[in-house]
Amino acid sequence: MSSAGHGTDFNWQGQKVLVTGASGFKGSWLCGILVNLGAEVYGTVRNRIHPESPYELLDLHDEIVEASADISDRQQVFDLINSIQPTVIFHLAAKA
Repeated sequence: MSSAGHGTDFNWQGQKVLVTGASGFKGSWLCGILVNLGAEVYGTVRNRIHPESPYELLDLHDEIVEASADISDRQQVFDLINSIQPTVIFHLAAKA
C-alpha cells in the first residue's frame, strides 16, 4: 500500500517551522520531534517556564530559535511571520 497522500513523504530536513506555544506541553513535544526530523524550528515561548516542563527536559533552549511575540497582537504576529518566512506554522499558543 502506498503512503502517497498521507503526509509521510514530507521532508522536514532544513524546513523553517514556526511553532506558537513552543514552551507549552504539546508545543514542546512537537518542537522536539521537529528538531529530530531536521527542521529549523522557531517558537514563541512564555516568559516563565516550569523547570520540569518538557521544554526544559528536552533542553529546547539550545535547539530552537526563541521568538518573542504577543500572539494577541496582529502586527507582532504579522512581523514575526514575515521575518521568519516559515514553510509550516503550527499555532498552539493560547491565553487563558
